[in-house]
Amino acid sequence: MKKLLLLSISLFFCLTSLFSQYWEDLTSLANPPNLPQMVACDGKIYVVSGRENNQAPATWEYNPASDQWTEKAKIPQACFWSTAVSVNGKIYVMGGGQPYPGKSYNLIYDPKTDSWSAGADLLTPRMYHSSASVNNKIYLIGGQNGDGTTEWYFDEYDPALDSWTRKSPSPRNGAWYCGAVGIGDYFYRIAGGGSSLALTRDYFDRYEVSTNTWTDMGHFRIPLHAPAAVNYQGKIILMGGYSYTDYRDTIYVYDPAIDAWDRMEFKLPQPRSYHKAAVIDDCIYVYGGQDASVAGTLIRHCDPYLGVGKTAIDDMELIIYPNPVKDHVGININSVENTLGDFLIMDMIGKAMIRKTEMIRAGNNQIDIHAANLSEGMYILNMTIGDKLISKKLVK
Repeated sequence: MKKLLLLSISLFFCLTSLFSQYWEDLTSLANPPNLPQMVACDGKIYVVSGRENNQAPATWEYNPASDQWTEKAKIPQACFWSTAVSVNGKIYVMGGGQPYPGKSYNLIYDPKTDSWSAGADLLTPRMYHSSASVNNKIYLIGGQNGDGTTEWYFDEYDPALDSWTRKSPSPRNGAWYCGAVGIGDYFYRIAGGGSSLALTRDYFDRYEVSTNTWTDMGHFRIPLHAPAAVNYQGKIILMGGYSYTDYRDTIYVYDPAIDAWDRMEFKLPQPRSYHKAAVIDDCIYVYGGQDASVAGTLIRHCDPYLGVGKTAIDDMELIIYPNPVKDHVGININSVENTLGDFLIMDMIGKAMIRKTEMIRAGNNQIDIHAANLSEGMYILNMTIGDKLISKKLVK
């Protein structure tokens, strides 16, 4: 009996460990372009490619509901080494080169009409730059102008006015291929690098939109070139990149509330750099990368909490019953006062079966899962109760 109990405990921790590491392979893009831009807009993924290596400019749309790619209206100009941002249901593709020199394009795609139009040109041509949106405006930093000159300017674009404004520059130059994320009233620039490994940076800076001022936030953990970065639930998730002599698979999280970085336990399934990332609902999508083995691939992580800013609930404080379950999951927890709990039941390949938010009280609680109509099998229940997180195996 003791051996069986130890085996069961080991199996449980193996399953939850695998779940926390789980990335789902989605349908790859056939004949993938070299290093395109990718962005999420209104619940879909868009990949935009300018001409390079005899590949025609193109636009693709990925629908997560059907796991299908559809070719859309072609982007009218080549925008290799550009950057893309989604604001208010439209996609803005800015700058780039073909392959040199840098361009000042600002091309706007409207998914509702499947059409492209031209916006106001960038104030200076550039490529290898980074961008993100804050308060429905776009901020663009760094890059190179195409003749080998590094471009340090930091500019703001207002889509409502179709106009650019030059803002205060970052206190530290070197913003090629950096991570860029907008959260609240702030634009964050993380790491980045120039034309050689010797110029790779570990910078971490923050720009406050309302005051037009920069703050030096110190140093990132390592010099890092061309990572992917997203705003996930008000925190920065920074993935992959190139450091020293290797592509990396590490994932870091920054919590603005406590001004602290931490390295996450789970990793990318493959080391990569020059990849793109976006968030739809509770899922992070990662597309492509420089290495040929990941070109055209799209992966997704749909753990809606990712362990960000959560404290694990001690198993001694929480009991799930009955298990196997029927139409209700009973939860007995003695470490909380009345608080909202978020619940996600997923199958063993990561498909979400049911999401619920319920008021949880100390003692016994009942979570109705009848609507999920679960078939017999094994599932994972992810729970966030207050600031605490736990995953449990369920059997139906």
